[in-house]
Amino acid sequence: MGGDGFDVDVDALRGAASGIGKTLHDREVCEIRGVCGDAEQYGSDAVHGAFADFCGRWQYGVEVLLDDAEGIRDALGRAASAYQATDEGMRDPLQGAARAMGEA
Repeated sequence: MGGDGFDVDVDALRGAASGIGKTLHDREVCEIRGVCGDAEQYGSDAVHGAFADFCGRWQYGVEVLLDDAEGIRDALGRAASAYQATDEGMRDPLQGAARAMGEA
């Protein structure tokens, strides 16, 4: 879809939204908190505690990024739908005007 000097690839917008959605889905099966493991694996409660704290903080950061990614995915989907609806809504009136100008 497009015109002189401006073109929006609606399929690219939808593809980007879909790709983000797949990434979000893949992320659902991986919990960073679970990476830490049991304290016995470390030989030191202090090391285990520090790594567990790190994993918890990293989990929080990832969740914030995922929330942002969800918003971006949704915005891309809405933008694609808006561009398509506008294009489809203007097609008939513009074609009618072009026909009328050609007949005049």
